[in-house]
Amino acid sequence: MNVIDNFLPEEEFKFLQDLIVFNDDFPFYLNDSITYPENTHKVWEWYATHLFYNNDQPTSDFYNHIQTILISKFRNLPGGFRTLLRVKANFYPSTPVLQEHKRHYDYEWSHSGAVFSLNTCDGFTRLSDGSKVDSVANRLLLFDPSEKHNSTSTTNQRGRFNINFNWL
Repeated sequence: MNVIDNFLPEEEFKFLQDLIVFNDDFPFYLNDSITYPENTHKVWEWYATHLFYNNDQPTSDFYNHIQTILISKFRNLPGGFRTLLRVKANFYPSTPVLQEHKRHYDYEWSHSGAVFSLNTCDGFTRLSDGSKVDSVANRLLLFDPSEKHNSTSTTNQRGRFNINFNWL
């Protein structure tokens, strides 16, 4: 695990916030389950996503914004990356009580991943060793998402917004 605060210059970060968090027209798509379909029995067990990249190709008209600003920065991280697997924005709605979602892994094989927080809230990501990484705007969490981890809702913002990256 590695946490990098103030990952992007303020102007680039603000652009992404305006594009995704503060844009009521940004196309998020509802998912009935956060981790596995059998979890749909809980009223709060849903979220919305926007898939920017998947299966070796862009899947969104907004991909160029992500590629230009964020993905180009990843090339300078320790280990870099060879192949991008998936990039998606996540919106976890506010709940009256903070909800920890079920533990999961993104892919079964070892790979690299990151969660980039677009807003500050009381939500967090819990890693396989039990440690919690708080959602802080412009924070990048680097970790191995083939190890079980989980997300949460938030209680003090309208939602928890982040961008999830997976790569080899």
